[in-house]
Amino acid sequence: MKWAIVLAIVLGSGISGAQQAGSGTYRDQFPDAPEPVPRLQYGGYAHGHASDPATYVIWTRKFKIAHAIAVGSILYDVEMTHEGLAHHKCAEGGGGITETHVSRKELYANDLIPFAAITGLDAMLKYMMREKGLAWAGYVFPTYSTILHVKGGTQWAMRCW
Repeated sequence: MKWAIVLAIVLGSGISGAQQAGSGTYRDQFPDAPEPVPRLQYGGYAHGHASDPATYVIWTRKFKIAHAIAVGSILYDVEMTHEGLAHHKCAEGGGGITETHVSRKELYANDLIPFAAITGLDAMLKYMMREKGLAWAGYVFPTYSTILHVKGGTQWAMRCW
């Protein structure tokens, strides 16, 4: 019985020595142990965001402005086209409209449905090409579309009135 008590004391002191904070075996036992999170001054806990994955924002201000300008140019072109066709002062010069009496609904459907689809493709392209240095590719369509629609709307104003 005496030997069991001595054995328990020896084993107990060895186990407690291995779990002390300063011993080398303690650090080896738990190499990935998290550090305590510090408390903030006004309550809550501070969280270090260095280990969080990087987030990538697609709908940036520049992306929204570029596509808003493209929508504005589409509106300008559609309204100028409708004005020119409604007053019968001139005919479509670009060959895009085959009928002489086209409603606003048809004009908007012809321009805004492809715009919505291509804006979705721009967002996907911008997300997929972000690491390859081609994040600017999402701005190609709105720029090209703006140029075409401003030119088309301005031709109505220059040739008809």
